[in-house]
Amino acid sequence: MKKIFVLAALSCAAISCTKLDVGVESELTPDNFPNNAESYIAATGPVYTQLRSIYAVDYWRMQELSTDEAIIPARDGNYDDGGQYRFLHMHTWGPDHPNVKSNWEWGFGGINTCNRLINLFSANAGTSTAKTTIAEMRTMRALFYFYMMDLYGNVPIVSSFPVNTPPKTAPRAQVFQFIEKELKESIPNLSTTVSALTYGRPTKWMAFALLEKMYLNAQYYTGQARYTEKNRSHGR
Repeated sequence: MKKIFVLAALSCAAISCTKLDVGVESELTPDNFPNNAESYIAATGPVYTQLRSIYAVDYWRMQELSTDEAIIPARDGNYDDGGQYRFLHMHTWGPDHPNVKSNWEWGFGGINTCNRLINLFSANAGTSTAKTTIAEMRTMRALFYFYMMDLYGNVPIVSSFPVNTPPKTAPRAQVFQFIEKELKESIPNLSTTVSALTYGRPTKWMAFALLEKMYLNAQYYTGQARYTEKNRSHGR
């Protein structure tokens, strides 16, 4: 059996590949990717993957378990999980709470991914496809910033990639202004098409809806009521 194994090994070695410096037949680089509408859509996939990753669990817990709308009972300690649900219900959480930490990483992970893609697409910013996709990424960045502003209040504003120094925290009102500016500047280049092609991606209508939500709650975020501005986002 040993002889057979040795002979089989020698046979494999004899017919194995010996030329290791073969030419690269295809390669994705900033010079050739993205280069069409489909590749732009493919490149933006990580943003939407990030959005859905913890939205229905960790983000929901922060938004609902900290109010009187929902509670997760411990059931005699069998579902206590270190008290994390009680801490949200009793408003005694801290920066080391698992949901506080995971939501922060989720939000700024999405913001960083948007910044990276905007930086990548900027090389072809003159094309219509790039303009639309950059507007979509700026809108998604605004959405992530809305979540962060709503959850944490004062947060860093990061709009470039890469970032070499730790960013400073900005007041919540300033973050509100940043989100508003991003949405208003993106709206002209966003699509109005509602179909399977744009499903899950930001359109003009999504940006309008987010602006409406911000204006309805502006007094809480900035101290200034802006209810009458809700129609301005529609250009009326």
